[in-house]
Formats: sequence, structure tokens, C-alpha cells
Amino acid sequence: LTLQVQVYHFGDLDGDGKVTITDLAIIAIHYGAKPSSANWHSLADLNHDGLVDLQDLALDVSLFGTTS
Repeated sequence: LTLQVQVYHFGDLDGDGKVTITDLAIIAIHYGAKPSSANWHSLADLNHDGLVDLQDLALDVSLFGTTS
């Protein structure tokens, strides 16, 4: 039996283990999206309010440079 665990680092949207400009770009790409939008990305909605917006971007900026 093999168990593989993947740890999610909050704000790390591309899964590389750190919050970088790429993660901010992902939020920018999905900016304005909500669950009914074609470009919805649930991970980009960091505060889980149903809208990818400036609050999500500001939260990710505050995490910039952090690693898992």
C-alpha cells in the first residue's frame, strides 16, 4: 500500500511550492470570474467569496515569496 500526500501551500496556485508572480498572474487571468463564469478557477478565489477580485490579489501579494 502506497499513500501519496500533496500539501497545498495557500496562495500557491500553480503548485510549485511558493507564491510567485506566476500565482499573481493566475489571479489576474481569472479576475472578475465567479462560479458561473467560463474562466472560473476556484483556487484563484482565495477568500472564498465567489468572486476573483482585488481582495484575492491583495491576499496573494501579502503571501508573495512564502514557501511550503
